[in-house]
Amino acid sequence: SLLIDLKPTAFFVTSLLIFSGATEVGASPVLQPHVAAYTFRLVTARSGGSVTDASGRMTFELTDACRGWTSAQKTSLDLGFSSGGSVTFGWSNSTYEAKDGSSFRFFVEQFSEAGDDEKQSGKAKIKADGSGGVAEIEENGEIRAQELPRGTLFPSAFTVKLIDAARSGEVILSGPLFDGSGEKGVYDVSLVIGKHLP
Repeated sequence: SLLIDLKPTAFFVTSLLIFSGATEVGASPVLQPHVAAYTFRLVTARSGGSVTDASGRMTFELTDACRGWTSAQKTSLDLGFSSGGSVTFGWSNSTYEAKDGSSFRFFVEQFSEAGDDEKQSGKAKIKADGSGGVAEIEENGEIRAQELPRGTLFPSAFTVKLIDAARSGEVILSGPLFDGSGEKGVYDVSLVIGKHLP
């Protein structure tokens, strides 16, 4: 097992999960545009494990695009092994999400120094009544359709729901989340919300 230390190196405009406006009960949280950058480093590794060193960097940017949110994230990792070898790999994604949570577009790329790059893009729509939706995913020149289950949310809408849950004192938030990544694209997410820290 590995323990990775994640430290912010820059944080501009506002924090990652923040809302603006009045604080009265029932006021909807509003995301704020921001840029954040983090560095990774290996703190501890299990004795006898193959990984002896790890470091990396992640950047994230959220931009207000009038009727939607655009985001850009890039992560790179360098791993060193007990055998003396090393590998560098990472992933990036760019997305656009309508502020009403109805539509989503994405481009995801995984890369490595070996040149084994993988790219995936597509779009998705959710019905206004929350009964589900459909995504069209393009990979290796092929397009496949994927049904989205009832209650599916896109990343920004899920973030707003998370903030709402935290403000309401809820402890657990769960539900399907579609972000376009991986083979599935949609994942059942369960989050435990901790106590507020002053």
